[in-house]
Amino acid sequence: MKTTITLEVLSCEGCARNVAAKLLEIRGVANVKTDLKTKSATVIPKAEASLSPRQLWEAVEKAGKKPLKLQGPSGTFTSKPKM
Repeated sequence: MKTTITLEVLSCEGCARNVAAKLLEIRGVANVKTDLKTKSATVIPKAEASLSPRQLWEAVEKAGKKPLKLQGPSGTFTSKPKM
């Protein structure tokens, strides 16, 4: 079950690579696809992995970007999740 994170700004390939790299640091993340047009990152977990919405949100912040919405198996969040 994938998670899609919409960012306030995602305007260049370098920024997209940085966001993807931070998300890939999270244990259980198999793949990340970024899209400059939709300003989003789609996170695909490894089989049997359960990803923390808070960890994903914070990874985007560590990449210097502001998440606007996180939508995945744990629900939809428009502010930093507590879990």
